[in-house]
Amino acid sequence: MINILFLFTCLLLMQRLQYPFLASQLVLAVALPTRQQNSETRASLWWKSIGSPRTVCGPMVDQSDLAFRLLCRRYGAELCYTQMLHPGQFIKDKQYRRRFFQTCEGDRPLIAQFGGNDAATLVAAAKLVESQVDAIDLNLGCPENVARKRDYGAFLLRKPELVVTAISTMVESLAVPVTCKIRLMEKGHHIPESQRGLAGTIAFCQRLENAGCGMICVHGRDRHNKGQKIRDADWDAIKQIKSCTRLPVVANGNIALHSDVDQCLKFTNCDGVMSAEALLSDPSLFSSSDDESITSLALEYLDLADAYPPHSFLRSTKIHLYRMLYGYLQKDLGAEELLRQAADNNACRSVIMGLMLFEKSLDPAARLNLKRAWYKRHRSRQQAALDWEGTTQQLRAERKMRMRKWMDTGTKMI
Repeated sequence: MINILFLFTCLLLMQRLQYPFLASQLVLAVALPTRQQNSETRASLWWKSIGSPRTVCGPMVDQSDLAFRLLCRRYGAELCYTQMLHPGQFIKDKQYRRRFFQTCEGDRPLIAQFGGNDAATLVAAAKLVESQVDAIDLNLGCPENVARKRDYGAFLLRKPELVVTAISTMVESLAVPVTCKIRLMEKGHHIPESQRGLAGTIAFCQRLENAGCGMICVHGRDRHNKGQKIRDADWDAIKQIKSCTRLPVVANGNIALHSDVDQCLKFTNCDGVMSAEALLSDPSLFSSSDDESITSLALEYLDLADAYPPHSFLRSTKIHLYRMLYGYLQKDLGAEELLRQAADNNACRSVIMGLMLFEKSLDPAARLNLKRAWYKRHRSRQQAALDWEGTTQQLRAERKMRMRKWMDTGTKMI
């Protein structure tokens, strides 16, 4: 009894002092001395030790920089991921580590995500940062061609034995929990039944749990469901996965509004929800208020970017601003041109200050609609094509011309 009281006294003290990692390690060391203890208990205690986060900011290439994470935290994100890090390069290149892994006081709880398939390399890379994060995540969700070429992300779902072995090795070797962010497995008779669809995904998640995984984030789409042909995420599939595992589960997909958070949690019974693209449009998504103007958020981001410069002004800062301001820039092509030409944070501020006048002329409903325009861009483009008076070829030519202008400055207009 005395040991239990001592444990929880220490745990409360560490939480008040904002040392969730030490708190979780104390729980695992004192309450759960062996790895054979119930995996639900280990995972649940760790999840509670970092505050049982309900709202999660997902990992995004070139966009999960420290400044943006801090902005999202100010407006309700309770857990954040780094962008995906390449473990081999992370080990060998100190400059790569400094550029792509930044953190500071207040940037917790934090999960560092790695993409790879070699357990030894993943462990070596993770050990370089395990003292600065609350968990290490293995990327099993990236659907892009680069992931296919390098054999990581969603393409590893084809190799469950390899993944389970890697997770088991990481769990045994690291001092922090290991998590996985996955997509649903593909469907099709050409795929082995054990690796196919929802049933295969559930079986895979159960194997991850048995291997010692501490949490699973499930993106309710398979690797083909992306880009301009993207469809709604399958919350029912996530719900069934949650019912078949004892691990904390975070749902990912279709979180576009603050009201979606409670709706998703209630429907899926998950422990938290993750948003990524929608946060790029509206970093205040997890806030219960819709009062924050997007121009104010953009200026706030620039202030944080001054204090914590991202690895690239062109690939990170400028793209953040483009995505936040997308709705306004579509209405004011002159402002888009000025932002395209902007060479530093102060030049970007001048563009935003000009857009504030346009913003004030809008009614609240129009302002809210434009605030989330980038997230809804694919549907907006479909409507624009319907409204276009010229030919489809002319519409495509105009888009390509605008994209080429942005590429000329070194910035992708995405």
